Amino acid sequence: INVRNSDVVSGEQKDFFGYKVLQFSSSRNKGWVKSRTYVEIQNRCFCRNIVCSPSLFHECNGNSYLNSLCYNLTDELQQISSFKPVFQECIKETVNLVFLFDGSQSMTTGEFNKNKDFIKDMMETLKNTSIKFAAVQFSLVTRTVFDFNDYDAGRALEKLSKEKHMKSLTNTYQALRFILENPASGASPDATKALVVITDGDPSDSDTNNIVKQYDGKDIIRIVIGVKDVDINHFKPIASEPKDTNVFKIDNYNGLEGVLKNFQNKIFKIEGSKVTRAEEMTNEMSQAGFSSVFHKVILGSVGSNSWRGSLHEHQEQNETQISDPEMEMDSYMGYSLSVGERKGVPLYFAGAPRFNHTGQVVLFTQNNKNWTTAQRINADQIGSYFGAELCSVDIDSDGNTDFLLVGAPMFYQPQEKREGRIYIYRLSDEVGHSKKGRFGSTISSLSDLNGDELRDVAVGAPLEDDNRGAVYIYLGDRDKGILLNKPEMKSSKLGTGIRFFGQAIDGHLDLGDDGLPDIVVGSQGGGGLFIKSRSGLNISYTLNVDPMRQTNRGFFPQNEKKDRNFRFMLLDTLSPVDIRLNFSQVDSETVGVVLNVDSGRQAVVEAPFEKHCRTNDICIAQLTVDFNFTSETLLVTENNYFNVSIKLDNDGDDSYNTTLTMSSCYYPHSRSEIQFTNQFLKTLLTLFRVEFINPPDQLQIILTGAGLGLLLLIIITIIMIKVRFPPLDFGAFC
Repeated sequence: INVRNSDVVSGEQKDFFGYKVLQFSSSRNKGWVKSRTYVEIQNRCFCRNIVCSPSLFHECNGNSYLNSLCYNLTDELQQISSFKPVFQECIKETVNLVFLFDGSQSMTTGEFNKNKDFIKDMMETLKNTSIKFAAVQFSLVTRTVFDFNDYDAGRALEKLSKEKHMKSLTNTYQALRFILENPASGASPDATKALVVITDGDPSDSDTNNIVKQYDGKDIIRIVIGVKDVDINHFKPIASEPKDTNVFKIDNYNGLEGVLKNFQNKIFKIEGSKVTRAEEMTNEMSQAGFSSVFHKVILGSVGSNSWRGSLHEHQEQNETQISDPEMEMDSYMGYSLSVGERKGVPLYFAGAPRFNHTGQVVLFTQNNKNWTTAQRINADQIGSYFGAELCSVDIDSDGNTDFLLVGAPMFYQPQEKREGRIYIYRLSDEVGHSKKGRFGSTISSLSDLNGDELRDVAVGAPLEDDNRGAVYIYLGDRDKGILLNKPEMKSSKLGTGIRFFGQAIDGHLDLGDDGLPDIVVGSQGGGGLFIKSRSGLNISYTLNVDPMRQTNRGFFPQNEKKDRNFRFMLLDTLSPVDIRLNFSQVDSETVGVVLNVDSGRQAVVEAPFEKHCRTNDICIAQLTVDFNFTSETLLVTENNYFNVSIKLDNDGDDSYNTTLTMSSCYYPHSRSEIQFTNQFLKTLLTLFRVEFINPPDQLQIILTGAGLGLLLLIIITIIMIKVRFPPLDFGAFC
């Protein structure tokens, strides 16, 4: 990668320019897109682009909602249309609110009237909302001023104005009990219930009947306003959680006007949520499009369901929400997204970097058009943000996802002082395999399963395979103690409805009366599973190579015989020949006898060639060659011949692949023909062959092997036919 000659495009740093980048192509050119903060861009095969901003802000009755706005773009990045995925409209929940105001003698008539004015102002401000009001005065006794029916009928303000000051004790807990035991007429049964307590004195009574716990059990929201010199700690037990934000303290009744605005916002919060508690939201803060991929249009919605997060498939006018029912609040699932496929099964990967403060990756698979959770991968280090980035990879481009890469950018290694780590997971065809199976929850010593007179061990992993469970068997070994190659039993092979398989194991009895120990495994749904053992098969083998023996010595029991002959031509006579025999068991699941896991499955024998070397198995030859003619005078006439004798001698070790070549030279323009004939006189020769190589004026003798003390005499007869050499051309011979 050439990083020195790269192109740099600059932008405004305050805009987080370059937060995301993406390559794209169009009908005119190719390029890359740089985005600013919170903008995610993805490309589809038919050159359709989507840009999403997960920071669409809008208000609902004083509450701030954070949703998304996405744009469909052409390949030239021109806007086609827009849509708002997972948009949360302003939906008001019916709220029944009761004012419980103090009428004790510690306040003056003017202060009592300010109480009533505060209630009137609150009702006037919220008159166009879904909130219904009722009011109760308390002192020595408790009295209903107006109920919800009065409020609906328009009689509430008139009754409140006519209400007289009681001027007695401050029996606060008695008043709380009165409201529980006397539900106001006209209350909505499915409404959110809220209570506002206004008082200037400490309670004259105590909570002897655990009234506050009863309010908590009924999810009644309680806000307390303490006036003048009250000890706020005496009223915190009455307020609902969080108590610090649900208790107000003012110095005098004139301060009620100042607290009115803050109080209105709190009431709006109660009204604006569709659920009972204000902090439990659905899509008010969804931020769909925080991450996105194109398989279909899939958007990550980190803020859905109180920041648990979810995925959303967007298809024209239809939206499908994909969520994990076991996801915790504030996990941010959908912070990152990736898609894959395995054996035709589509896969969605979603990162939840704040799950349990460590992070999690969730795998979703589709079954009958429904997306379900298939696997969860958890992290270990707190704050590592495991799952903040995901990338699925198809290495060989065969359509099957091979690896999932998970980023943990905040992972810290104190010794190396490094931050950040990626995890690489290989996908198997059984994509539901779990890495967190509570391996070791149960360990049981078993009787001898494979017939080697050694005890074996079973280990349970009841949470493996998405809580289906598995059991691993470790065989005893005389040398190593326990073999680490572990056959496994998965509950998925035993039937459906079985969970926590392996939470209990025992296996020291022969329950089937077949001479073999059996195993009982506990599970949920399947109860105790009885698993029968199978006889173990050990194979001993002897593999010999005998080149002098022609009869096959292999045999099979039960009169079954199989012969197979192989013929090979070996040019290399120096290296030994390795003969390897591999064997295995076919269809071990259905037979009654199974090959032991520690049984050998391969036999190898080495067949060397015979050598006569003096030292270190290395042959050093000492070759000499000599030749002469049979006569001292060469007479060149037509149809004449003469003999050439060549002597090759070896006084050293064996010589292999020895070549002896003789060529003739003659005048090229003459019309002579030369023929070679030969005969051999040999002693102590091992393995030789002679090859005649065209053209006929060259004779090449290849000796495959020349033995020690070789004496090879080659007589070459050269016949010259129709020789017509001018006297001066005789020198053309070599």
